[in-house]
Amino acid sequence: MAFIYQRAKTAQSHGDASELVSLANSLRDQGCDLIIAGCTEVEMCLARLNRLEMEFVFPLQIVAKAIVLDWQGDLPGVPRFK
Repeated sequence: MAFIYQRAKTAQSHGDASELVSLANSLRDQGCDLIIAGCTEVEMCLARLNRLEMEFVFPLQIVAKAIVLDWQGDLPGVPRFK
């Protein structure tokens, strides 16, 4: 939380996600298989990295893809809004 409120939200991280990567590695060492980057700032910092050592879910990317698919009419099972 300190990273989010003291660095990422104030643009002081300058793209440095090393604190987040350290936290993710610690969680992996404790048996975590997947991390949901549910905070916008966390997702944006981690998405800049070329290589992550564990699996992450990026909700903003999922929502963006769903919006495009809906706009194209290719999102099955979802009613179209006009």
